[in-house]
Amino acid sequence: VTSQYNPEYGLRINADDGKISVKNSMLRGNGSNGVYLVTDGDFYLYKVQAFSNGWGSGYPDDTGVFLFAGFDSNVEFRHCYIQANFGGGILIYHDNPAFDYDLGGIYTAPYLQLYNTAYFGNGGTDLQVVIY
Repeated sequence: VTSQYNPEYGLRINADDGKISVKNSMLRGNGSNGVYLVTDGDFYLYKVQAFSNGWGSGYPDDTGVFLFAGFDSNVEFRHCYIQANFGGGILIYHDNPAFDYDLGGIYTAPYLQLYNTAYFGNGGTDLQVVIY
């Protein structure tokens, strides 16, 4: 997927459940979030580039990647590049207080794994997890 200079989202997917995979995608210069995904299932992002997004509204939630996850959702980023977004870099809303980062290869479900992923130089927090 290549999505550039849209007045709102670069890529937006809402699903009740099931895994959402985004692969080999470049999202740049979109007015709202570069990537906006919602599911109670898992998230898998592979070779996603999201940069210079979020210029349109001025909301801090307008990030490179925005995920709204369910209680059992696992989140994986592999070989991704998230930079220079006007809001934050990666913002994850998760429904489970046990949601945790990679702990040296030992995961408790659900988990967040960042493998060979760069997220820096964004206008807000580069990586933020909010438990709701």
